[in-house]
Amino acid sequence: MPKPKVLADFGPIQLAEFAGLYRVHVTVGVPEKFVPGPDLPSGRWSRALAEQIAADAPDIRIAYDEYKARARANQPIGWKKAAARVAERTGLTLDWSDIQQAETLGLLTAVDHYDDVSLYSLSQLDALAAETMAGIVAERLSWTANSTPRKEAAAQVGLLPEELDAEMQRRGVQLGRFRRYPAEAVEALALDDEACGRVIGERQLNSTEAADLLGIRQSDFVHVVAAGWLRPCAFGEVVDRRNTITFALYRRADVLAVLQVPGVDWPAVQATGKGAPSVLMPVVRALLITRAAARIGEQYQVQVDAEHHEDTGRWVLAWETFEGVPTAAQVAADLDRDTALAAHRHTIQLDPAIEETHR
Repeated sequence: MPKPKVLADFGPIQLAEFAGLYRVHVTVGVPEKFVPGPDLPSGRWSRALAEQIAADAPDIRIAYDEYKARARANQPIGWKKAAARVAERTGLTLDWSDIQQAETLGLLTAVDHYDDVSLYSLSQLDALAAETMAGIVAERLSWTANSTPRKEAAAQVGLLPEELDAEMQRRGVQLGRFRRYPAEAVEALALDDEACGRVIGERQLNSTEAADLLGIRQSDFVHVVAAGWLRPCAFGEVVDRRNTITFALYRRADVLAVLQVPGVDWPAVQATGKGAPSVLMPVVRALLITRAAARIGEQYQVQVDAEHHEDTGRWVLAWETFEGVPTAAQVAADLDRDTALAAHRHTIQLDPAIEETHR
């Protein structure tokens, strides 16, 4: 068998293996001075020095353990551990936010960070005066006693959190520490029914939410929009893998105003069950047809009458022409272009006598 090779010099890995150490003992021990550094110009250890290090291996292990203990003792700590350390020294009841506030006030400087958490040296924390920290604690307790968390404040005034934010900003009130609002400002808003009503009225509802608020069927809500009693205030979008769907949004106050439209038996509309004939559709149909008649009459400067025949359920438009205008074809084309009438066009006929006259 070939004889094992005898090394004349050693690199750090070879040295650690030769001396019965871990590599970390060498890489840490050299700068910390408990392991001699390389003694050759090549940056490697001579065999003589390696043998000496091997003999000192037990002492090197002890020195490394002491180094780790010192490093742990001086390792920077975050908010929670810092609060516990200062609390133990001062006897104060500290919260992690008190340490954060001390940094905000310039009393502490982060020496490092872990994620978004500041880390502080122990010497800085031990230098914080008890009187200073007592003032920070008192300020925190005073603020929490005289403020309300954002979500609780929103519930107290009957608004959504984002609505509360907008109204408070309008009033010049800023969201404070711990995402809390001054209790006095929250109470003032809770007593301001007009302001809360205005904010709630500005909420944007989709068609389903609007129909539910009115207490009517979705199919009847379509008639409300067709009648022009409600117009969108904005449009939203839903994007899927294939299509972008656009939908209308309506102001809550505008939706509720629909119930004030005269000539509609709203309790009857609200009581209409699924599958039952619409109480609202005949009202809207009459409105749209009479509007169309008035528009055509104004366009051609003639009198256009719209008459509903109960026996047939049809509407008849009759008019007198002026110099042959408008013709039945012109009136029919105008009605066909009216998209609001599309669902009701089949119920409209032109006066036969007028049609015969134009033929």
